[in-house]
Amino acid sequence: MFAQLFVACWVALGIVWLVARLSQKRTAERQDFWGSVSWLPLYLLGFVLLWLGIRGPLDARILPATTAIQATGLLLTITGLVLATWARIILGRNWSATVALKEGHELIQEGPYALVRHPIYTALILMYLGTALALGTGPALLGFLPFAVSFWIKLKAEERLMLKAFGKRYEAYKQAVKALVPGLF
Repeated sequence: MFAQLFVACWVALGIVWLVARLSQKRTAERQDFWGSVSWLPLYLLGFVLLWLGIRGPLDARILPATTAIQATGLLLTITGLVLATWARIILGRNWSATVALKEGHELIQEGPYALVRHPIYTALILMYLGTALALGTGPALLGFLPFAVSFWIKLKAEERLMLKAFGKRYEAYKQAVKALVPGLF
């Protein structure tokens, strides 16, 4: 039953993404193919490891299923879902699943983008961490590292493109706002 709450959060995120994808702007410039997918194997590895812990031979817990751990996991997952949805709404039609610039791309610096430059990545990392903690399985916890690293790789590629498009404005934004965690990094 408890695992179903986490699955519901991830499904809700998928629905938001699918609906929002219908209104995105046309792509003006895209990173080359290999640059676009360089982060994808780590992302998929992390995601597969997360869900291996739900049912089956690898679902043995290594973290206790205490109320505190479960509640913390659920809080992180829901916080991530809310942040991802908020950031996706604020980003609007500029969003892309790949590293790309859209026609008439705007540099968004309000809402969650005033807190961190990549709030969607922060949100997905929070959702993963919360789900992995609540599941408490080895594969789910182990998968956190490749999942998080995948976003760091994608973030670096995205920032090169944003610097190219927005130059000094983006450089000033980088100096003022941390990438993933407010005040830290």
